[in-house]
Amino acid sequence: MPIRIHQVVLASLMTLSVGKADIVFSNLTGVNSGGIVICGVTPCSAFGSGIPQTLAEQFTPSADYVFGDAIVEIGDSFSSDENVNVYLAADSSGLPGSFIEQIGFGLSPSAQNTITANSIATPIQLTSGTPYWLVVTPADSNTAVTWDDGGSAFVETAFSPTADGMSDWRLDGPSSGQMEIDGTPGLVTATPEPRLLVFATCGLLIIGAGLRRNRA
Repeated sequence: MPIRIHQVVLASLMTLSVGKADIVFSNLTGVNSGGIVICGVTPCSAFGSGIPQTLAEQFTPSADYVFGDAIVEIGDSFSSDENVNVYLAADSSGLPGSFIEQIGFGLSPSAQNTITANSIATPIQLTSGTPYWLVVTPADSNTAVTWDDGGSAFVETAFSPTADGMSDWRLDGPSSGQMEIDGTPGLVTATPEPRLLVFATCGLLIIGAGLRRNRA
């Protein structure tokens, strides 16, 4: 039997389907007391330094994923200001390297004490076996929170005690800070060209016309 046009179109459309999001990494267990402080200049003065502190935790995908979102469990607050920024960074010799993209802007914890960072301007590829860092910084000078520990697995942790919170990284050893990374299995694919979208639309019309003829 010869292949009909609508069959070819249907096969092409199936290649455009999007996979379901999976958990890339998670050690979430729920609210726990204690954690490592993330703070701006003002509250950090109470700890003696007066220097903002940024925190980062490492994860390594076991397969290729397109990044979807990151969830962080936020613990005790030392200020009424709980706003944080969230970034995804590459690894550089076991420490956070260049920033891939900012994925959270001025986020504050939900009623479940979590923040979800998913502001993604450009699709982010997570490659199997490659380490990455999730970085949480104070959103302003008054921010003071903790990255809640008590997670089900330990990961490498680093901190940055610098004015910009994005340099002079130092390892803090394994930590149980709670987080989850979600993504869609597979590779980042190019956005379909307009002519492909037109082709797909025409294909649906052809399929509909064919079905009507078959019913007739």
